Amino acid sequence: MIKKRNKDFPRNPYGFYTLEDWVLQDHYLRDIDKYIDFEFIYDLVTPLYGSDTGHQA
Repeated sequence: MIKKRNKDFPRNPYGFYTLEDWVLQDHYLRDIDKYIDFEFIYDLVTPLYGSDTGHQA
């Protein structure tokens, strides 16, 4: 559920967040991550993105 913005809460204006900020500690995806190494995905998608901007090539 999305909550209304609290004006007193300092927010990061640039939106730099990590998965730790978004995925609950007891979420099942954390269990999956323990057993499956997803590093191979980087090798598969690297050719699809430009080297200078990161946008799709």
